[in-house]
Amino acid sequence: MNSENAIEIINISKSFQTQHTSKKVKNSTENKKFQVLSDINLNIKEGSITGIIGENGVGKSTLLKIISGIIKPDIGKILINGKVASILELGTGFISDISGLENIKYYFQLLGYGNIFNKKIAQEIIDFSGLGHFINEPIKHYSSGMHMRLAFSIVIHLPADIFLLDEVFSVGDQSFRIKCMKKIQELSQLGKTFLIVTHDLFQVRTFCNQILHIGTNKIELSQQINTIIDRYIQNIHINEIYQKQEKQVCFWNNEDHNPFISSIKMTGDKNLLE
Repeated sequence: MNSENAIEIINISKSFQTQHTSKKVKNSTENKKFQVLSDINLNIKEGSITGIIGENGVGKSTLLKIISGIIKPDIGKILINGKVASILELGTGFISDISGLENIKYYFQLLGYGNIFNKKIAQEIIDFSGLGHFINEPIKHYSSGMHMRLAFSIVIHLPADIFLLDEVFSVGDQSFRIKCMKKIQELSQLGKTFLIVTHDLFQVRTFCNQILHIGTNKIELSQQINTIIDRYIQNIHINEIYQKQEKQVCFWNNEDHNPFISSIKMTGDKNLLE
């Protein structure tokens, strides 16, 4: 493995089994393979902040789960240089009936870092989260934004080298997001590596130093962030504005790009409703 790389992904492919109602045999199902990632090769440099973009269902979260070791690829291998910490589903690992403070201690133990946990680290996490007296309340009373504050504050204080964040900043207030981004940039300068799945393109433009675009048929890693995002927006724009559903059930196209129903067609074809 190249010493400059934090992650090397070699020929990774991943598919899932899906069940469909069989049209051949009544009240039966048949299994089909759904290919999510196909023959992926990537090198992620140490200390980089990579924003991962792409439409829903193209495999962004699947890629992070493979890197974190939660799921295994069908074929290929992945090489990791360092320890990995992740927030892939907000609230995962928390116990709702105990306090935020107790969850901090539990989380360190759960991830195998109980031996380094102490009052100083706990206080640093509490101060960063800004939860104040709420840290002593059961987290079942927390809002989604408070969950994000606690989860990010814990993970960012773990002695990890690589951080995987999946839509972490989709909740929470703007001031805390900015605080998190500054912290990520500080740690990046110390050699920590970040992979961030997000639909917030402004966030990617402003503080990531490279971008990974995962599409249906291709994957592209580049430092030309604005170029990739502009192309991505253009493709989405075309798809949405000139969208035409099967058999012209509905179609819109106007100068202001505001969708409206231009025609309605009644049909007895039930397939259009599936």
